[in-house]
Formats: sequence, C-alpha cells, structure tokens
Amino acid sequence: MTDASHPYAACLCLASRRLARVVTQVYDQALAETGLKITQFSVLCALDYTRGKAVPLAAVAQALDMEPSSLTRALNPLVRDGLVELSHGEDRRQRWGRLTQAGLTRLEAARSCWRRAQDAAASRLGPGEIGRLIDGLNAARQSFEAEATQTTKGSAQ
Repeated sequence: MTDASHPYAACLCLASRRLARVVTQVYDQALAETGLKITQFSVLCALDYTRGKAVPLAAVAQALDMEPSSLTRALNPLVRDGLVELSHGEDRRQRWGRLTQAGLTRLEAARSCWRRAQDAAASRLGPGEIGRLIDGLNAARQSFEAEATQTTKGSAQ
C-alpha cells in the first residue's frame, strides 16, 4: 500500500508518528556503537546540562516532554551501566539524577555519532531545511500544547 492510497494519508498524527519512527531508527543506528539509543542520549544531554549537579527527574521529564514512565525506561539501563546515579530528595518521593564520570565519557563519545546523524539528516533534507523543519515542529508542538492545556483545564472544572 502506498502512502497516498492509505485511508489516513492526510492524518497529521499518523504522518508525524511515522516520521518519528524512521528518524528514531536513523539516530539509533548512528548511536549503536556507543550502546545508546537516542532517547538515552537525550536523557544524558539533559543531565549534562547541570554540569555534574543532581537534578529532579521530574524536571528532566518535563524538559524532554517525556512521560515519567518513559523516562524510567530510558534511565534503567543508564543506571545499570553506571552512567547515571539516582538519589532521593528531601521528600523521599522525589528522585534526582546526575551523570557519573562514566556517563560523561559515554556522552562525549556519543556526541560525534549524533553529529554525524544530524549532518546526514541535514544533507538529506537540503540546505536550511532541517532548521525550518525543526522550527515548524516546535511551533506545532507549542500550538497543540496550548490547546491541550486549555482542554485539560476545561475538563477539570
């Protein structure tokens, strides 16, 4: 079945999910030599943003637009491999995470793989297109988030 003949070919949700799956595969393949998936790479990058300081995992999930359960799944192998260290905050329900030295070393190795995938994507899309696509996706996400927030507030009343 070709894309155009699919009954939902014009569905934004289906098209964006299909794109996300293919792009994820490309980045996962690029990162394979480091033993990381793109979701794990993203978590390491978010933790690296604090430069060795622990950060609440709820803040990491929010920054990455991840569900807490998805963040936990991405973190489990990182903790197991000694790349991330978890601790509890003053409130035992709150968990914090920080990159270990091994995590920082793995992240540095993975950045060059990520860069190659990013550059390959940019060349595949053409000059300037990756920036325009990212800008468009970010604008769409913000628009849908605003609507979802309003819908959630309205249903809670």
